[in-house]
Amino acid sequence: MVSNASGKAEPLGSHMREVTLLVFWASWCGPCKMEMPLVDRYAASEEDARVAVVAINVDENRQEGVDAVAARKLALPVVFDPDEEAYAAVFHTQDAQIPALAIVSRDGVETEIGFNEGLSADEHVAHLRERAHAHLR
Repeated sequence: MVSNASGKAEPLGSHMREVTLLVFWASWCGPCKMEMPLVDRYAASEEDARVAVVAINVDENRQEGVDAVAARKLALPVVFDPDEEAYAAVFHTQDAQIPALAIVSRDGVETEIGFNEGLSADEHVAHLRERAHAHLR
């Protein structure tokens, strides 16, 4: 279970589609600060209804995550996982490393840790789209 900005629990599955990109991040994470606007840009540009993008904030203090969403003006769905339970379920470890991407599809779960600062903004958005669309049938 994850929760919304007000703290109400909700199943992560309610946000998922045929292919779902789960992007784990925190407000204090430097690479996350660079990546999240690009993830938001990708989510806004994704036209295939079979693809969902969900940002999962892992800040221990939910309000810090909520404030970061507002400050960055993120429009994509953001849920909160301060106990990192969703991260542990996806990555099979309690040792969270962020930013982290998990692509969940009928093919299984494909993961990627870190942020490639060598990519331009356009290249990063294209990378996310390419990774997601590789799982569509």
